[in-house]
Amino acid sequence: MCYPRTNLNQNRCNTYQKQLGDDYKNPNTRYYYNVPASDDGSVKAEGNIESGEELLMWSIGQYCAGNLRSYFSKIGKDASVKVIGTIDLTGLSYYPVDYSGTITLDGADITFDYKQINTRETGNKPLNDEKRQHYRMQTGLLLNLIRTSTTNGTLKVENSTNSTSLSGSVGQIEGEGSGALIAGNMYGEVKDNKVYQASVTIDGLILDGIVVDGINKDNAELYELVKQEMEIPSKLLEHVAGRIGKRLFAEYPAIQEIQLAITKVNPPFGADCDGAGVEVVLTNDKTL
Repeated sequence: MCYPRTNLNQNRCNTYQKQLGDDYKNPNTRYYYNVPASDDGSVKAEGNIESGEELLMWSIGQYCAGNLRSYFSKIGKDASVKVIGTIDLTGLSYYPVDYSGTITLDGADITFDYKQINTRETGNKPLNDEKRQHYRMQTGLLLNLIRTSTTNGTLKVENSTNSTSLSGSVGQIEGEGSGALIAGNMYGEVKDNKVYQASVTIDGLILDGIVVDGINKDNAELYELVKQEMEIPSKLLEHVAGRIGKRLFAEYPAIQEIQLAITKVNPPFGADCDGAGVEVVLTNDKTL
């Protein structure tokens, strides 16, 4: 359901309220607010996406039935798209969507607003209740990144002018995980003995205070620990992997084994190369 030009109040819940005495839940309906009136074509997603409103319209176009897409977006289902400029999702009913095309973030400043919206929805339709119509709102940019034999399944963060930044707050999907870029999973297809893998490349990404609201404390501490080790200059990726392993085993003695993969984007090889990486398996046998 869509409620055109209905602003989410910054101080209280003013979204759709239950009209019946019983507290009915409906997991098969998604509620949208702040959807600009599109009968006059005032706001539609087309070309580059340059605002939060345009990103909202694009996501609806990807999610809705094909015969409704033109009301929201001129960008086809799973068509390539570029996101640039200031993408302020404050107060917008943005839901991450499944996507199989190529989406490029190039100098985009994206602000999520999960915590504020979810706080205002307490007692009504919280964003983290899988039985409610607001479930998964503001939990990330994409839900699942999917590649098939006929689609790309690619997310690129580029730095042609400025780095992309992520700020604000996203939510954790109940029983699934969290991620500002991909809230769910990335996966591909195996067809005719060939593997089609979804891919993510990142060149110039700033985590400008982005947080996952409600995340398990241990996960938050783990992220911060790895981040600290990644920020130390190193000549070899193997050294970085070793330091991370030592730190994790020291902080979490119950860990028995770590599988760790690190990739350096655009390494200085003097030739075209998307990235070079190392993948290690570390065992907590007190020899590290």
